Amino acid sequence: MPIREYLERRSSFDPETVTAMSQAFVDACADLQVFAGDKPGREAIASRIIELASRGLVDPKMLQERVVQEAKSAAILASSTRSVGGPFGQRVPA
Repeated sequence: MPIREYLERRSSFDPETVTAMSQAFVDACADLQVFAGDKPGREAIASRIIELASRGLVDPKMLQERVVQEAKSAAILASSTRSVGGPFGQRVPA
């Protein structure tokens, strides 16, 4: 399962949750076009899925949608702070 390599060996997730997390991981990576060669991107996605699952969110579709939404929001924010200043109009060094 794809997410297993990001889980610690002493993971307390049951097999069903790991399966759900793996499906969310595969789907989120596909939606965000984060491919196998993008190790930092895949680690970021896996870390967020693991964090959300540890807080009780274990539905694969909801995990995937949440991670994709957060990633897209972060990309929009990062883009706007680089091109026009910070989110409140302040200048941000390039």
